[in-house]
Amino acid sequence: MADTLHYTPLITYTEYAGHASKIVAQALIEHVDAVIAIGGDGTVNEIATALCDTKVPLGIIPRGSGNGFARHLNLPFSPREAIIAINEGYVRHVDYGTINDKHFFCTCGIGFDALISYRFSIGSKRGIQGYFEQVLRASRKYESEEYHLELDGESYDCKAFVIAIGNASQYGNNAYITPEAKITDGLLNMTVVHPFAIIDTPELAFQLFSKDIHKNKNVATFGCKHIIIDREKPGLIHYDGESCMMDHRLTIDIHPQGLAVICQQKKKQRLPSPLLWSNLIKKINDQIPWPKKG
Repeated sequence: MADTLHYTPLITYTEYAGHASKIVAQALIEHVDAVIAIGGDGTVNEIATALCDTKVPLGIIPRGSGNGFARHLNLPFSPREAIIAINEGYVRHVDYGTINDKHFFCTCGIGFDALISYRFSIGSKRGIQGYFEQVLRASRKYESEEYHLELDGESYDCKAFVIAIGNASQYGNNAYITPEAKITDGLLNMTVVHPFAIIDTPELAFQLFSKDIHKNKNVATFGCKHIIIDREKPGLIHYDGESCMMDHRLTIDIHPQGLAVICQQKKKQRLPSPLLWSNLIKKINDQIPWPKKG
């Protein structure tokens, strides 16, 4: 019945980087029905990585600054609606990607956006305003680099400002860097932004949010399953908004249908009784200090 709570929630806090993966490992030993991530793409990435290629589905209550994975899946942003969707338990199997030893579920990449991810991670301002402040500061001095790409065995040399690889369509905050990406098609979508004139910046920025960046004259796009990127030296990469240093050679692969995710049913359903959900929301609110948005 729609008024029935199907799960008994156990709320556990993460205490340090990497703790979520240990929590998931224990949860798998205990044969839980699902693991729910409450947070942004970084939290989702760590939990989803530990759930890849298992039968236990991931649920998401989005509470981050970008929430790219949740946005791509059209998940509810209201905690109440997200819990209702999780309770209904409609599971889809989606793809995930790897860049060397790191998993990603939205995007990964190198170049300018990897630098911004790093600066954003150590900055004090969150949300889209903080992100754009970092963009404005870094863009004045950033120099594009030379890359050698192998895309499903085909070679491609380029000088690029950004190379982004998408399993999903966006970074987060509805910034669609790989707008044609589908999370269940067994393909990676690559967007290469070549060096461009300052006068082209407004158009690129507008197209990033209008899902049209692939139509820009300074952009090339590709669809493939296996990517090798060679650059002159080791440097920054980003994966789902997290940044780290990585070797000069990067190997990026798609892993079809490797993650089970709880999504909303497409058909409309009768909402459970307000009393049931108000009690559950109160229980969660009493235990979780929800972060402030932005």
